[in-house]
Amino acid sequence: MGARPKFLQGVTIIFEHRALGSIAPIILLVSSLGYFFVGNWTHEFVGLAILFSVQFCVFFWIARLLPSPRNKFPWILIFIGVASRVVVSFSPPILENDFWRYLWDGRVLASGFNPYTFAPEDPALDGLSVQYRQNIQWGDIKTIYPPGAVLTFAGLHLLFSDSVIALKVFLLGCDLATWFVLYKWLISAGKSPSLSFLYLLNPLVIKEIANSIHLDALVVLLLTTTLYFFWVRRMKLGWAALSLATSVKLFPIVLVPLIARSDEKWKSHLALYFSILLGLYAPFLLTSPDIFSGTHTFAQYWKFNAGIFQVATVVVDYLISSLSLTGVHLSSSLDNRFVTKVALGVAFLFYSVWQFKGGKDPKEIPKSSLGLIGTLLLLSPVVNAWYVLWVLPLSIFTGHTPWLVFSYLVVAAYSWHWTPELAPWFRTIEYAVFFGFWVWWLYSKRIEQKRFPHAISLEDAQ
Repeated sequence: MGARPKFLQGVTIIFEHRALGSIAPIILLVSSLGYFFVGNWTHEFVGLAILFSVQFCVFFWIARLLPSPRNKFPWILIFIGVASRVVVSFSPPILENDFWRYLWDGRVLASGFNPYTFAPEDPALDGLSVQYRQNIQWGDIKTIYPPGAVLTFAGLHLLFSDSVIALKVFLLGCDLATWFVLYKWLISAGKSPSLSFLYLLNPLVIKEIANSIHLDALVVLLLTTTLYFFWVRRMKLGWAALSLATSVKLFPIVLVPLIARSDEKWKSHLALYFSILLGLYAPFLLTSPDIFSGTHTFAQYWKFNAGIFQVATVVVDYLISSLSLTGVHLSSSLDNRFVTKVALGVAFLFYSVWQFKGGKDPKEIPKSSLGLIGTLLLLSPVVNAWYVLWVLPLSIFTGHTPWLVFSYLVVAAYSWHWTPELAPWFRTIEYAVFFGFWVWWLYSKRIEQKRFPHAISLEDAQ
């Protein structure tokens, strides 16, 4: 191979120079001030995309320079991670308003009403009305959040009535606790604890929690805690944490068969898992049998930033419209989106069975969990930017770089708020680059293994 061009040599020197790299965390912190000026652009998406591009360049710069376990622990990075969150937490939420629903659900339950029975616009709740009620999106739909989430909202309301600040502080606490659990998990696995800074300094994490105040901070904490407990073989605590995670958001339930397979006492622990869930659901089921009404509406009608699902829908549309039955086009009598969901659901089921048969080694749980949750996310009709937080601790622990790249690319999801007409093009770039990088990453690993068949892989070295 010939020598690299002088420009690339210069870039490499900058990105690998530790003295120069020491200013990168400071740049990341200072750039956090950009959240206060995002609204000054033509549209908030444009400002956010520019800010993300700058911050992720710095983030990947820091990632290249993370110290090995032999180096002194970089306390400055903890300061930068915490300080960035504090700065961003004072900025106005950008293109998000879900937190109003969190406050409202907490207010409704704390006042003795069932949020699974009454939608925010229901006249029966007029006596609870507050100014932010009009800010709730889709006020005609009952809550989609499971009981663990709603009980959390109610608890916060009882302590700090209708407080956005209290909600933000709580979720930031969950966020920082996730970093600490990941840090402990990496140490217990003999990996470099410095890798935990790939979570602490990730711009997407900071944006979606410190700025946008998303509930996912809680479920990511519970999920990371779950997998840490399973790693250190504290199985009962792991199952309890998994049950709580499922009570906040439903997706962790896909891990149940996988984890049960590697647990010798799976029957008693599975009973514990469902007992906790039943205990949380029972009070709501007794007064509102239609507890999944909001969830059903969301699952039936929502589609946003879908990748594989969008492609599959186009294919199904084409196949169905090409067929006819006794002269009547099937496309006029079938819900093509439903057919796509069934097809992808079956595909995910087969993938889950394949993962289930992969073996009983508990040390394979993190990798298999990333495969299951990541696949579920990629097949989903809804891929909100904050959903990517679900897989970040797992991707860092397993050394799966493509998901870190996707945590930058997913900013394209917000393009819909700027121009719905161009959003499909942004989405195409988002997924094309992601899958393209994934293929290149796999190819590079394969080439490295062929060149150094007896060498320890980077993933193991971590």
